[in-house]
Amino acid sequence: MRTLLYVPMPHHPCEADPEWASVKDACDPAMIGRMGEAFCRFWDDAERWLAPHRIHRLYSDGAASAYSRGQWSLALRELQDEGSRWARTMRDIIARGAIPMKTEARRILGEYESFDDLCLDRRDEYIAHRIDKTLRDGETGILTIGNRHSAPVLRRDCRLLEYYPLPDVEGTIEEIVWEYERGKPGNRSHAHP
Repeated sequence: MRTLLYVPMPHHPCEADPEWASVKDACDPAMIGRMGEAFCRFWDDAERWLAPHRIHRLYSDGAASAYSRGQWSLALRELQDEGSRWARTMRDIIARGAIPMKTEARRILGEYESFDDLCLDRRDEYIAHRIDKTLRDGETGILTIGNRHSAPVLRRDCRLLEYYPLPDVEGTIEEIVWEYERGKPGNRSHAHP
């Protein structure tokens, strides 16, 4: 039996917004602080949920190349330095022996500029295929993926365990990320999504 730990997560702007490094200093410091606290609470709780598991393979959305542990660690360190708690958690999982896996197809990521449903469906299907192909019998893998994606549909010999964040944390993160997006310098949009 294989096990997949499924962690649908909100993305911190430093992980998803190419403008983060240039705009974060112009944002409200109190909002940046609240964002950091909310993401820390999410990952503190997720780490407690993950702690009893021996994780063999690490899958993550956006991982379209087969990097070595060292390359992953370096990339994750840079994100961690920008404020990503996800990156810290993934570095810890790799340090405990998990193998980072190529999770997505470069061609699928390259075909779509938007995150529309068709793009997400194709990406989700490919991710499920990669997990089914690479997660071996007796192993436990973890999939961290943006919370707009769907849970992977895997073969019956794979047990899917899903992490559910504390309800107040998920709502707080969504509000703070929306506040960040609305308040970025040069952004004139004030409508809530």
